[in-house]
Amino acid sequence: MAAEIANGRLQVERKTVEEAREQLKAEKAAAAAFADQLNQELAAAKGKGIELTAALDAATTKMASLQIEREQGLARAERLQAVNDERQKTVDALKEELVQVRRDKDAEIERLVASMSKSWP
Repeated sequence: MAAEIANGRLQVERKTVEEAREQLKAEKAAAAAFADQLNQELAAAKGKGIELTAALDAATTKMASLQIEREQGLARAERLQAVNDERQKTVDALKEELVQVRRDKDAEIERLVASMSKSWP
């Protein structure tokens, strides 16, 4: 009878061990599936990080290019403004000269008219 009790206990222990083994196997499978999912998510995140880094590099390069274009445009605008200022000075000087020439011609015309009116009876 003691052998039967021992056998019964042994069968219960075997069943408990087998159930624990099956539960451990299921938990290992779930952990492996979860690890696979995390690895996939990590790979996707790394890919996205690479894409974002490439986009950032492209945007940085474009910004640098635009900055150079802007600086060149500002320099050109400054040169054009300087040329315009010089031309405006020339125009102003020519206007003053024209006004003086007109005054001189008007004065000469007045002298001629006065001279002619003295010689006319």
